[in-house]
Order: sequence, then structure tokens, then C-alpha cells
Amino acid sequence: AARFGYAVDGATFKGMQENLDTLKRVSRERVSDELCKTLMASNPSYGLMMLQSSGALDIACPLLAGRQLPMLPHQDRVQGELETRLAFLYNKLDVNLVRDELLNLKLSTKEIKRVIFLLELIERFAFSFLEKDTALAYKSFMALIKNHAPDPWEHTLEQFLSLAEALGYSARASLAKYGSEVVFSKKEMQINGDDLLVMGMKPGPNIKKVLEACYREVLRNPNCNNQESLKQIATQLAFG
Repeated sequence: AARFGYAVDGATFKGMQENLDTLKRVSRERVSDELCKTLMASNPSYGLMMLQSSGALDIACPLLAGRQLPMLPHQDRVQGELETRLAFLYNKLDVNLVRDELLNLKLSTKEIKRVIFLLELIERFAFSFLEKDTALAYKSFMALIKNHAPDPWEHTLEQFLSLAEALGYSARASLAKYGSEVVFSKKEMQINGDDLLVMGMKPGPNIKKVLEACYREVLRNPNCNNQESLKQIATQLAFG
């Protein structure tokens, strides 16, 4: 029905409702496969609402069944990959509970990481970046993507934009305002732990603290991302 737009026959729908116990005996892998196919279909909202009204969604995704689902009829809004569509479906739910449900559905570790990261990104965007709407907030948001995205950050950013715009945020325009800002990733920082050891710092947790402080300075002032400036900052932090 979700793929081709077919209507489900009344007797068939009644049979679905009367045989939900059968679904409980179906493997979670098969349930997951069918759910994912529905989400990737051309009309996923129709399929999901059919699952909800028949009671099948309660068995397939009990976490979803326990909440109001105002976005369910709008699932068609979101394009992109499976994980992006799952993030739309589970938006505003506790990420720990979402992780448990996706584990129960036998999704892969990589798929779950992508969904959770997108959910965390949309929360960070809505409650941190948009509230402040400053260059520093933009840098902090982009640093999160560049340093922690489970895929190449450009790809993750595009999936985030698909999700955000489906949820009604003008994310592309909001971020574009700060497009001239330079945001380095931690891997691009021109100092590392080995450099600090050469400078005389002792191995230990303080190395990480100094590098984090250096990175915060690089976010604030990208022009200081050079060996000379960062060594001065590190020396001041480490040796006072």
C-alpha cells in the first residue's frame, strides 16, 4: 500500500486486526525489514498510519505506540536515507529509549549511530544554535558535526538539512548566514599530543585538557591555528 498507493481491502484489514498475535511470533529481523521498506516507499505515511490503525505498530514499535504521533501523517515530507527517515519518525523522543527500540528491531550499530546523531543534532540546532544565533554558536554546531559525524561530515550535514527542513526549520538559510566563518575540525588543529610531550608536558589527562582548550581557542579565532600561536597558548595553560 505504501509503495504503490493501493487501498487495503476491508476484509484484509479486519484480518490484520484479528491476527496481531501472529505478528508477535514473526522474527524482529523480518519486522524491521518490512518497517524499513515502508519508510523508504513513495508513500510511507499511508503505510505507517495503516500499521497504527490496525494495531500492528504497537507490536512492531511499542515506543512509538506509547505517544501521540502528530508527525505520522507527514512522514512523506522527509527525503534522504533510511536513518534520516527514522530520525523524523522518532523525533522528540528520549534518545536512550530510541536506541533501545532500534536495537530491538535489530538495526545495525552503524544505522543506530546515524539515527541517534541526527536526533542529537536537531536538538542542538533547535535549543542551542537557534536560541543564540551567533557566529560562535554556529562554530560550535559545525564543530560537533565535523568532529563526531559517523560518516563524512558533508554527507551527514546534508542528511541533517533534509531532516531539519522536513521538521519545518529553515536550517539551510540559518546556517548559510555564517558561511564565511572558518571552522576547523580537531584533526586539522596544528598541534597534537606529541607536540605537547616534546614541549615538556608529562603524559596524562592534562594533555587532553590543554588540547581541548587549544581547540576552543581555534574555534574562537581560526587565525591562531598555527604551531607558533598554539604552542604559546599551550605553554601558558600547562606551565602558567
